[in-house]
Order: sequence, then C-alpha cells, then structure tokens
Amino acid sequence: IIVGIDIGSSKISLVVGEVNNFNQVELVYTVEHKCKGIKKTKIIDEDEIANAIVKSIQDAEREAEIKINSAYLTIAGNYKKYKRQIFWSFCKRCIISIIAG
Repeated sequence: IIVGIDIGSSKISLVVGEVNNFNQVELVYTVEHKCKGIKKTKIIDEDEIANAIVKSIQDAEREAEIKINSAYLTIAGNYKKYKRQIFWSFCKRCIISIIAG
C-alpha cells in the first residue's frame, strides 16, 4: 500500500494506492477535507492541519479497510529549510490525536 498526503492551501488530500501485478499503482481510495491552516503558503493553524490529516487517515482506514503506517507528505509553499521540523510536528500531533480519538 502506498499513501500520499498533500497539504494544500484550501484542503488536505489523501490517496491510497496498491501496486498491481504489472508494477502499476492502482488507486484504492481518495479523500479530501477542507482545511484553512495554510494561507498564501504560510502556516497559520497547525492544529487545523493536523486534525484534517488525522480525519483523512481515519476515513481512509475505515473505508478502505486498511491500516496506514506511513505516507508520503507534500506541503504547499517553500519550506525546504523547515520541512523536516514541520513534518515531525504534524506527525506528533496526528499520532496523539489518533491515539486519543
């Protein structure tokens, strides 16, 4: 299973794919949630972003009957210098939210 999460300026998109016998990725599930945590490529609400990610993961796990252990993450804006810190900040918040929720 391959999971991709895109953090955009107006929504969080999550896609789940599976590699078939022809070594091609087949789309299994997609979900989008509105999110206003980024405005003009600036993060303005980390909690809103983390909550949208958690909700997307929970929806995908429930609907596709899978367990998501990892994902590729993209984020809008020029965050080259800070991507690792941003990523881990979101991961920690998402893990805490999933465990608590």
